[in-house]
Amino acid sequence: MRYSAVSLVSLLAAVCASAAGVHRVIPGDEATKPHQQQQHLSSNKGLSRFLAAQPARPVANIRPIFAAGEPGTVPSADGGVSAAGNATATSTNGTQGAAAGGPGRARAPLNYAMLVKWNSAPAAWGFMALTVAMTFAVTYNLVYQAKTFHSKAVYVYLLLWCVARITCFALRGATLIGDNGQNYALYQWSSMVAALGFMPLAEAMAVVTVESSAMVYGMRRKTAKMWDLTVKVFFIFFGVCVAGFVFDYTLNKPFGSNVKDYSHLIALREIGFNGLILLTVYTLVGSIFNLVDTVRKMKIPSEFWNRFRMLMAVTIFQSLLILAKLAYTSYRNWNPAELRDEHIWYIVSIVPEYIFMCFYCTHYFLRVFDDIELKHGKYSAEQGKWVKTGQDWEADPSGYKPVPSPSSFK
Repeated sequence: MRYSAVSLVSLLAAVCASAAGVHRVIPGDEATKPHQQQQHLSSNKGLSRFLAAQPARPVANIRPIFAAGEPGTVPSADGGVSAAGNATATSTNGTQGAAAGGPGRARAPLNYAMLVKWNSAPAAWGFMALTVAMTFAVTYNLVYQAKTFHSKAVYVYLLLWCVARITCFALRGATLIGDNGQNYALYQWSSMVAALGFMPLAEAMAVVTVESSAMVYGMRRKTAKMWDLTVKVFFIFFGVCVAGFVFDYTLNKPFGSNVKDYSHLIALREIGFNGLILLTVYTLVGSIFNLVDTVRKMKIPSEFWNRFRMLMAVTIFQSLLILAKLAYTSYRNWNPAELRDEHIWYIVSIVPEYIFMCFYCTHYFLRVFDDIELKHGKYSAEQGKWVKTGQDWEADPSGYKPVPSPSSFK
């Protein structure tokens, strides 16, 4: 009976303590909760690392993505240079794009555009409008101005760039409207197109350099075609590596992932970007040699020397612009937490592309290819002179008047 009374008193004491908000700590409870939190955070390491590196900076009228004590993740921002990852903050019900909320609080979806510091919709719309204007100019040159295969090929690549950049900035601008930044698919495609859109410019430079070298050094047609094919194969290989990296990282890896955790992505990225850098260096060095040897080799008719050298000078400048862009991209690939502001991306990565394109909004520079081939045909290494053949002509030269050439020097 005495034992029953003691048990009853203990039971009453426990009930009173519970009502007063006091509870007994059972061994193992203290370790369980932190362990669960750590396990919860470990599933989004990339986002957690990003949050730890962020400076404290209040943003007006924006609720913090995660309240104090809430686990969550943020991507390593790319500024549109390289693709962002996949997946989002872990939530209790596994819903992607929603931060875990506290008791009695609604979940707040992630705004991916804000996380990677995209914040200027007017800039995106402005560059899109500029690209549309350039598209009209390039299309006009392709349809009405270009007369030979090589000049037309350059404009085809430039049109591909126009389509890519219009798509890029249309998606980017749409992402920055209202709550569209919470649309992860929209953000993914905007990132991928932004990362890949520059590549047609590299191939356009390669076409100009290869054709110019064939003219300057009087290459045999078979040699020139083999060299052109070799450059294209390397460009396709490096481009596929870059595209494989961007698509795999963006679509298949957790949002905010550190690319250094995936060795195959590192390999694809470095092979692709370094290969494109090498091709750009080739266009730079090749154009310099073409510029110097135009007069020395004397294969090109002297009336076109100045204009041809002018085209080579333009290609040298364009190569330097693309090299600056690729150097910035490579630096950002290895240092994703630096140079993240959007205005830096526009100035260092996007503006060089548009300066590049300005030279081809007019047909003046590429017209030298048309003038040489339509007036003299192609250089025959076997005969040691320029020879006209019906296969070389893609337009009826009757009534054709080449652009007046500056006085040639001798």
